[in-house]
Amino acid sequence: MTDDPVRMPSTILRFRMKWEYKIYSWKQPSGVLFRGAGAIPTDEITAALNKLGNEGWEAVSVFPIAMAEGATNMVGVLLKRAVPG
Repeated sequence: MTDDPVRMPSTILRFRMKWEYKIYSWKQPSGVLFRGAGAIPTDEITAALNKLGNEGWEAVSVFPIAMAEGATNMVGVLLKRAVPG
């Protein structure tokens, strides 16, 4: 099997999924930096991700934003969901 659309049978191309992507970011309001397994407000982030999950979004990756001195006060979550049609 190949990923080259030119060489794929048309039946496979017809059923290929299409995705849209979104980045959800969360910033620590107090400005406190997250270091290691610090006091990340998991309840708040979990609630936001569950709401997005109910809208069809799936978390693909989590990453720090605005790193400084090995810590961050902002995290991002890359989300994807299938595009109808």
